[in-house]
Amino acid sequence: MEDRTAKRYYGDIAKKLSEKAKEVRLGKDSTQGEIASAYEAAGDAYILAGDKVIARQYYSNASRYAHDRKTENRIDDKLKGNFDIYEVKEKISHLTTSSLEKKAVEEPKKKKKKSSFWNMNINWDRVAKSNSPFETKEPRHYIFMILSIASLASALLFSASSMTGHAISSLTNEDSSWIGLCLFICCLIFTFIYIKQKDRF
Repeated sequence: MEDRTAKRYYGDIAKKLSEKAKEVRLGKDSTQGEIASAYEAAGDAYILAGDKVIARQYYSNASRYAHDRKTENRIDDKLKGNFDIYEVKEKISHLTTSSLEKKAVEEPKKKKKKSSFWNMNINWDRVAKSNSPFETKEPRHYIFMILSIASLASALLFSASSMTGHAISSLTNEDSSWIGLCLFICCLIFTFIYIKQKDRF
């Protein structure tokens, strides 16, 4: 990586880490050690970006929040310019890699939480614990199964009436055939949903 490109790269990282340091400092549950580490990381990034003046500012803030002697000595050495540049690069590389890995893990979780046709936003555990005739761990399976059976039975009833010539109520044989066909299609849809829901668990 060319020097100018490298400085621009670390400059972008430094800006993100400086914003992160401010967030950590303003966080209600942040400890002094966490704040010191956040400021130190931002200072490291600015060192790699070639901006030593800003780096010293962040190191000074880190020194103010240092929670133990070892941390104080390490930050004091950096303020004096006594540090291994390769260790600093390795630390920043580790931070950026960890951040990317965390983001890669969080993205699928966010997508999974989105409501969809197959993942209805219903508290089924609460339904299962209620005095419902479908009381079970996964009532979704049985609901769609019952709907499928009911649709099939109704479809057969209307189809049979049209074939035997005994129309139901005031319906014609043609109407009975169409209703039977629609109910059979509903039966197929409910069966498909039942199979999909069953495969998810």
